[in-house]
Amino acid sequence: MFGTRVGPYRITQPLGEGGMGAVYEAVQEPLGRRVAIKVLRAAFVDSPEALARFFNEARAVHLVEHPGLVQVSDFGQLPDGSPYLVMELLQGETLASRLRQRKRLPLDQALRITQQLAAILIATHAHGIVHRDIKPSNVMLVPDSAFPSGERVKLLDFGIAKMSADPASSAQPLTRTGVAMGTPRYMSPEQCLGAAQVDSKSDVYSLGVLLFEMLSGRPPFVAEAELGLLHMHIQVPPPSVSEFVSAVPVRIAALVEKMLRKERAARPEMAEVAAACGQNDHDATQLNARPFHLTHVSLSRLPRRSKLPWAALMLVPLATAGLFLSRSRFFGESPQRTANPVPQAATAVRAEPSTVAVPPVAVPDLAVPNDLAAPVKVDASVSPSRRRAEPIVPQLRNRLAPDATVEPVKPPPPKNPPRSGGVYVD
Repeated sequence: MFGTRVGPYRITQPLGEGGMGAVYEAVQEPLGRRVAIKVLRAAFVDSPEALARFFNEARAVHLVEHPGLVQVSDFGQLPDGSPYLVMELLQGETLASRLRQRKRLPLDQALRITQQLAAILIATHAHGIVHRDIKPSNVMLVPDSAFPSGERVKLLDFGIAKMSADPASSAQPLTRTGVAMGTPRYMSPEQCLGAAQVDSKSDVYSLGVLLFEMLSGRPPFVAEAELGLLHMHIQVPPPSVSEFVSAVPVRIAALVEKMLRKERAARPEMAEVAAACGQNDHDATQLNARPFHLTHVSLSRLPRRSKLPWAALMLVPLATAGLFLSRSRFFGESPQRTANPVPQAATAVRAEPSTVAVPPVAVPDLAVPNDLAAPVKVDASVSPSRRRAEPIVPQLRNRLAPDATVEPVKPPPPKNPPRSGGVYVD
């Protein structure tokens, strides 16, 4: 059909074929929008049941309105009477293609795909729709940056889905050549028996088979003939996925075992499957440890010797403060007095001074100018620490401002004149 025009669409290439029809890529002219066109085979045009199942795809999409379903935008009929559906064109790969390349998937990837499929099926079951044909070729993996994994799961082909408003869907004929009514490798026991009432637990079983294959690289039952597969689904207990992959956590292996139970009432609900696959402790068996919580009990269990370094560190500032206070008391001075002696000496209250001749002193490593050896006024009321700073104040002033006029301070006349050859000290 290359180059064939279907209404405003021009077919460019084939995408795939199924039992009831084929899918082609087309371009909507003149918009240039790329779409996928699904066409029913001409052999089924005269079958009302086949026509009803073909349009189940469009009906299911419009009833559910879930982003995990392929959107249908238009429909029509070819000149030979074959109906067609215009659907969104998906860019990605099918799960069947990925399994052929990798055999089995990592645990986190398999659980993410199963969780998204379970979410889609929860929405379809809420509208009374049972898919009945869950298999790798009907699962599309599409790149999507909105998901942490970088891809979105799309569920395809509702052609044999059972819809509550569709009386024809109650019949469940087995798969035959040219009529894809189910795939024996993934069919539930009740579906294999052709039960009239098939509910959501049938999809739970089929999803369990799919999860088993993603984890182990093979389905739970393998047989050369379809009849052998049907018998195994109905009678043979499924093997444990841990027999093929020992690294699968016990929790996940137990989930797969419940999904594959023969009695549908014993299987979990689809919401339980989605919740179990969404948990983050997949590697609980590999990391056999409980999280540590800092509580009063955990602190009390610490050995006493571990608290000694903290007590020693607390004594260091106390010892430093005590040494500082004892030094200040021993020397009779405070940090404020020794830190800035010159201003305090300049503002000290002067008592009756007397004159003492201080001879020059030779200091080994300190050069003292001769002009500092002048007579110094001694204030008896000022502490010795202040006296040490008193003599150099006038000389410092002269050196800093040599042009300034400094009036010498004249001592008052002594009450009693000093004796000759002696020094009078008041």
